[in-house]
Amino acid sequence: MSQAKKIHQALKLALKQKTKNYRDVAECLNLSEASVKRLFATAGFTLKRIDKICEWLGIDFVGLVELMEQQQPKLNELSHAQEQQLIDDSMLLLVAISALNYWQFDEILRHYELSATVLIQKLATLDRMGILELLPGNRIKLIVGNNFKWQARGPIQTYFRSRVEQEFFHHDFNDDSSEMVCLNGMMTDDALAQLMQALEKLSEQFNELNHVQRKLPIADRHGTTLVLALRRWQFSAFADFRK
Repeated sequence: MSQAKKIHQALKLALKQKTKNYRDVAECLNLSEASVKRLFATAGFTLKRIDKICEWLGIDFVGLVELMEQQQPKLNELSHAQEQQLIDDSMLLLVAISALNYWQFDEILRHYELSATVLIQKLATLDRMGILELLPGNRIKLIVGNNFKWQARGPIQTYFRSRVEQEFFHHDFNDDSSEMVCLNGMMTDDALAQLMQALEKLSEQFNELNHVQRKLPIADRHGTTLVLALRRWQFSAFADFRK
């Protein structure tokens, strides 16, 4: 689909959100309803007319473009082979994680020991993998969904358990920027399902905050990891005492 058609699709969505129809647009532009339908069908609105419709709807053109991007199919998960490709190249993994946290080209260069040439090569690889688009001027545009996640029991999660888990938990969680809660109880299946839904909502909130704050200066944002875990489990040392 061309960019023009994508803009027109976003414009249709904006009309729907504002409970407006083609007749309303026709009145706004002083055109016939049939002309408006034809212009939508052929993606024939001029930028001047699109700008006028946006002003009438109370949105700017930038907001329309963002609405357009929200409608594009997003990558929510990599394949097993793609995750393994990241694990096999630690520099590629570093650049991928940085990009997924909305770092831009110059920010990655300032923080890590790698050349611009190498960074471009790694970003080009991530572009081919469908994680991002490397735009002119070395701008990075993520094309993964806000709910992007690593495969369950895939290479990334396996790497985390074998290499990162011990380092992550080697901390007393007693400062202002950390917290660890360990609870134990007896739960029905229904109660367990409710808790799992709550964990899912919390993970969605984490992703949403990460997305919303992506445009803030990188000096104001800090690497943050949230680990959510819930399972039926009893301490193995108690097993010998069970009947």
